Order: sequence, then C-alpha cells, then structure tokens
Amino acid sequence: MTAVPTLRQWVRYAAEILHPKTNGLTHPWIIDWPQLRPMCSALVEAAQAGESTAIQWEIADEINRLLIAIRARQAERVSNKPTVGSAKDVLTKPAEIREQEQALKDLKKVLKARPMTALFDLPTKPAPKSNTKPPVERQFFERGA
Repeated sequence: MTAVPTLRQWVRYAAEILHPKTNGLTHPWIIDWPQLRPMCSALVEAAQAGESTAIQWEIADEINRLLIAIRARQAERVSNKPTVGSAKDVLTKPAEIREQEQALKDLKKVLKARPMTALFDLPTKPAPKSNTKPPVERQFFERGA
C-alpha cells in the first residue's frame, strides 16, 4: 500500500510540473493534458499566498483526479512497439535454442564416429604407366631446310 501524499508533497509536485525544464520530453502527457499546468500553478499560488488548507486540498484533489484520468488513458493506449509473440514464446525460446544446439552437437558426434561414405569408388591400384613416350618436337634449326 502506498503512503498518502501530504499537501506539501502535492505543492512540490505542482512546482515540478511548472518548472521551466519540465517539458514534453520529460513528461510526455503534459502535451496531451494542457489543463494540468493551470491547476498546478493555482495550487502553487495558493500555497505561496497562504490560503487555507481546505482550498489547497480541493485543488490537489482536482489535480489527483486529472492524474488518475491520465493514467487510465495511458493504460488504454497501445504501445508503438510491435509485438512479436506471446511472453511464453519469449521465455521458452532460450531453452529451445539450447535443446537445438545440444541435438546438433549429438548429431555431429554420431557423424564423426560413422565412416564417411564416398560419392564414387576410388581405384584400388594406381593406373599403369604407359611405356610410349610422346614424340619429341624438333626445334626449328634441326628440321631440314
């Protein structure tokens, strides 16, 4: 269970939203919900002016309702990331890969132990050398002129 935020925490949160460095990159939902900044500025101004805590709590409750709506809208929004498969596939994939690698190793062991069959039969004896010598070509000057 989460702790209930105090009024001081709500004011600090509102001040963070209004900070100049807070933008759409740090909090992307600020762009989609422009009514949040005026509510936060109203809460900070009420705290600085010393308004009653009842008024400050009303503004904080409005901010809280808006944040709940933002979270609900974000939960409905579909992610931009394309899904490849179910989580079960992602979680069981490493085990399947290990099993396939082990099966491949076993197959290599079996193939290594078995003699390799040749595509054709090699001759058992080398071919006999022929006794005929090729004719010697005569040089240009040896030929009759």
